[in-house]
Amino acid sequence: MSETQVALVTRSGDGELSEFSDAPGCDLGHRQRRTPSVGLSTVSYFTAYLYSLVFLSYSSLCPMLAAMDNATDLRAAGLRVTAARLAILDAVREGNHLDAEHVAQAVRGKVGHVSTQAVYDALHALTGAGLLRRIEPAGSPARYEARVGDNHHHLVCRECGEVTDIDCVVGEAPCLEPSQTNGYTIAAAEVVFWGVCPNCQTKDGDSSGDSVGAPARPA
Repeated sequence: MSETQVALVTRSGDGELSEFSDAPGCDLGHRQRRTPSVGLSTVSYFTAYLYSLVFLSYSSLCPMLAAMDNATDLRAAGLRVTAARLAILDAVREGNHLDAEHVAQAVRGKVGHVSTQAVYDALHALTGAGLLRRIEPAGSPARYEARVGDNHHHLVCRECGEVTDIDCVVGEAPCLEPSQTNGYTIAAAEVVFWGVCPNCQTKDGDSSGDSVGAPARPA
């Protein structure tokens, strides 16, 4: 072994071999441990692993928070908290202006068997409590939505029946202020715009043009 470098190998308390080196001009009593370097890939993998844990925790927590919010809303409205009512609120909030049949299908996927009549009764109670809003486009079954508290309106596609929310009509709109109330206290005005949605326009453009479309809905 040369005089310029002394290599010492000791056994640490945990049973691992540790290598130290002393160089000329340095304190021989000072030993510098050579620590294996951690590669960038290892750090990146560990970081990705931590992010995945956070994402999984957040994903599992979101449904729980939503259920807690729904339960709070039901209690605030004076309604009993049941699994069916919680599932109905979830289905309507996740869906796009669902009718009662589609709400019932979604609820059965969440809580198992539930009668259609029970879903109708729950929708009626939730609508009456102001937790859901019922809209009835002409020629279409009643739809339900969770956007309440404002006087927004709707666009309805004549071909596929898709319903889209739009903000309250702006500008001069005398039809929203009836000239004769007949003793009524006016609470809101509901406007439905009929047209063709972008998806159906694309389908119409791709078709030959000689096919018969869906029956026209009321104007």
